[in-house]
Amino acid sequence: DDNGHSHVGTEGENAVSKILLAFYNTNDETIDGDGLVRTYSVGENQSVGIQKNSDGSYTPSESFLVNSTGLYKIMVVANPPAALAEKSASNSSDAKAIYNEILNGSYSGDVSGLMGADADYFMMANQSEVTVNVTASNNKQNPAKPANAINIERVLAKATYRQVADNNTYAVTANKY
Repeated sequence: DDNGHSHVGTEGENAVSKILLAFYNTNDETIDGDGLVRTYSVGENQSVGIQKNSDGSYTPSESFLVNSTGLYKIMVVANPPAALAEKSASNSSDAKAIYNEILNGSYSGDVSGLMGADADYFMMANQSEVTVNVTASNNKQNPAKPANAINIERVLAKATYRQVADNNTYAVTANKY
């Protein structure tokens, strides 16, 4: 969306109850390569899961140890539908398959699983591809991180009307009989 118009949404639309995290090593996309797909619950001050920060951002409350250096692709899906939330992987090959399934997936059926009905809220995902380069110098004290925060956006569009004609008047040509 490049029209310059946006809307931050309501508190309910922006609520997050679960976050699916997927990453895999693009240098070793086999079952021996490092990868992970896991869905975490969101809460305050969790020892395992995703922690909600006072500024509205979210961070994993645990570190991820990988055995191999390389370029890792990362996907974050907030409020994943049940079909995605149930998926998991612990190697690069399986994580890449789920990552691609998320990218190429078609989510249909009851819209309440994708938008603000009950506690499901809106499904959201990365705005763009995110990568992290893990090097030999990375460790627990110096973890590899993305260059910027991973921003997510709703997967459903929220259409809003905006006036494009003066006084909201549009010229209409009509045939007269």
